Amino acid sequence: MPSKNCFHKIIIAVATLPITLTSPVVLSESSMENNVIENIYFAQQNRQDYLRELLERGRKLAEAKEYQEATRIYRQAARLDGDNARIFSGLGYLEARQGNYKAAAWAYRRAINLEPNNAEFYYALGHTLAKIQDYSAASTAYHRSTELAPKKVPAYLGLGAVLLRQNDRAGAISVYEKLLEIEPNHPEANAVIGSLLVQQGNYPRAIAHLEKVIKIAPETTAAWLDLTTAYQQQGKFPFALKTIETFLQRYPNHSRGYYQKGKLLQQYGEINAAASAYKQAINLDSQSIEALIALGEVQLKQEQYADAVNTYQRLKQFVPDNPAIYYNLGLALKGRDRVREARKAFQTAYQLFTEVQNQEGKDRSQMQLRNL
Repeated sequence: MPSKNCFHKIIIAVATLPITLTSPVVLSESSMENNVIENIYFAQQNRQDYLRELLERGRKLAEAKEYQEATRIYRQAARLDGDNARIFSGLGYLEARQGNYKAAAWAYRRAINLEPNNAEFYYALGHTLAKIQDYSAASTAYHRSTELAPKKVPAYLGLGAVLLRQNDRAGAISVYEKLLEIEPNHPEANAVIGSLLVQQGNYPRAIAHLEKVIKIAPETTAAWLDLTTAYQQQGKFPFALKTIETFLQRYPNHSRGYYQKGKLLQQYGEINAAASAYKQAINLDSQSIEALIALGEVQLKQEQYADAVNTYQRLKQFVPDNPAIYYNLGLALKGRDRVREARKAFQTAYQLFTEVQNQEGKDRSQMQLRNL
């Protein structure tokens, strides 16, 4: 996504650009005509001076972050010189800074009409269209920017992002791979490709990209988690465990890291250690639904029914309409011989399973009710 500096350069540049207005009329031999032409010339000069003054005022207002007043000045300048692409691009920047993305898109399109081969304008238009979720048009704008400036890295990043918004994962991978031809060690591109390859089950390629990321940009937390998953899915438990433990040494307050460690340990039969990891995740984020669900399941398996009751009671507060939570709460209450409360939980589960048309859940809830 575009940086403030990227667009701010447009504002600064506008005030220093020459302004082309109508050429002075050719002088005739008539002194009267000379006087008329002189008056026209000086009027035009005054107009140019006034326009430059407006742009300078607009630039200073923009630097002071007085965007609303700067926008008013730039609109006035645009009325005086409707053929200056830089004025419209500056106006687009100011509108975007105020969240007026439709107005910004209009201004950038005017700039493009006047200067159709400017990669920066297409890039800014793409960013603006992405903000209003017009991802198809944003893709077109970003793509044109990459055509005009094949080494413009931010345009590839923007294009990849909006393609992902449209669920075009293959297209996004292709774009990020082109970016890596320009910058092979670009952390974000490697991280995104690695994550997408994990989702596709292409673990060897994913690992190659993700290992590169944690070496060149170890602060990219998602890459550590994706790399752990890739190793885990390949059955490389020692590599997966070492990766997640190294990550947690660097980021000891990362709740999801402990959750992922718990899932890894649980998969390999380390139930007590898994439960400990889930508890640590919950201590760091008391509303971690995924960690609470995982902990509750472990507690049920270990027949720690009192703890499981507490866990599922907490979950009810966050997801009150989830039938599986009520079903598991019923199991935990049943294990504690709290029959009346268990019956109520199974009845609620049955009703919620009915609402979501889950026949298997209905049958299981009904069976539990019969067995109470």
